[in-house]
Amino acid sequence: MNRAALVALAPSTEELHGLAPPAQLEAAAKQIRATISAIEEDGREPDEWEAAKISDACNAMAHGMWFLAISECVLAVEAPEARLLQPTPLHQMPTTLGELRALELRCYQLAPRQQ
Repeated sequence: MNRAALVALAPSTEELHGLAPPAQLEAAAKQIRATISAIEEDGREPDEWEAAKISDACNAMAHGMWFLAISECVLAVEAPEARLLQPTPLHQMPTTLGELRALELRCYQLAPRQQ
């Protein structure tokens, strides 16, 4: 998989905001399709991370959240060693406020800081 080419395909925030909504939809769909095709060209099925991120991208696209859809595709193609969190199986998803707060804190601690 050519990760750099897939990331380069993603429009910048400015480019995406400069497009009309139908073109934003097409940009998101193009990114999702390219991500799926890259996995297919590798001759394999997606791993859990890729499947979760592509599913999130499709859901974001369905809700008109074009930038989020594209961002999820960029995350989907991260090298395995660069992934900060692994997807959580549905039966292990946080279901209480305490679990959600713990997840948010962990993600907050992992988030990059501006220097």
